[in-house]
Amino acid sequence: ISIIFKTKSGSFETNCRCKQFELKNKHLRLNSNDNKKEHILKKVDSFSMKNDWEIFEKLTSVFQFLFGIVILYATYWRVFYDFDSRLNEYVFSKGKVDYYEFITDEYFSLILGIIGIVGGINWFFYKTNGWLLTILFWFSLGFSTSVIFYDFMTYSSYNITSNPEFWIYSITIFITILLLVFLTVKFFWNKYKPTKLSLITIGTIILIVMIDRIVLNK
Repeated sequence: ISIIFKTKSGSFETNCRCKQFELKNKHLRLNSNDNKKEHILKKVDSFSMKNDWEIFEKLTSVFQFLFGIVILYATYWRVFYDFDSRLNEYVFSKGKVDYYEFITDEYFSLILGIIGIVGGINWFFYKTNGWLLTILFWFSLGFSTSVIFYDFMTYSSYNITSNPEFWIYSITIFITILLLVFLTVKFFWNKYKPTKLSLITIGTIILIVMIDRIVLNK
């Protein structure tokens, strides 16, 4: 009887251990499936986010390219189409042509338009210099507009909100700030991995732009 009891007890213990082992395996399989699902979901989210940012890159680069063309065309119109009247104005008011002032009135717009076109084309093809030039373009536009807006607010003696220029400056500044926030998100830093030299170069140019706009105040 004791032998049978021991045998039955051993069989009972063996069955319990088998069931525990099966439960552990089932739990491990469930955890493994959950991990796989999470991994797949992360990949899907990452792919979706990547596609969203690439759409943003395409749209922004095309818009910037077209905007650069508009700036160059406006500059061309002011410099050449209206050249005679501006020239006569200088001669009439000052008795001579001030070529330095004539050039400084338009050189920033000319350079800005070129940066917009070149940066837009390069960023459309996902080039690092295109991304950096895009940051430079929108910062230069926003900072220059902010300086003009400051003068506008300082010297306007009437209800400024009724002036269309107030809203043009305000909207331009808001758009440039919004774009700069998007342009400097972690995704783009990880994607383009700019070198220290390129960052120093862009930083130096930005500093020059700030000094130029504050000193010349155009």
